[in-house]
Amino acid sequence: MQIELTLPEVELKYKWNIPCFYIGNSPICYLNASHKKQFVDIAFWNSAHLTKHLNVLISEKRKG
Repeated sequence: MQIELTLPEVELKYKWNIPCFYIGNSPICYLNASHKKQFVDIAFWNSAHLTKHLNVLISEKRKG
């Protein structure tokens, strides 16, 4: 998986039956699949701190 290649220290855990990625005890992101709408979201726990690639982030109708 690309996340694990980019962040080799990341640990994959399953919480709430979805894949969540942690570094140490800190959650980084999780994958949320919509089978009905046929897409996968990658959601970041601390998205307010992101500063790069904001033009491709979709926050409409999502928690910020």
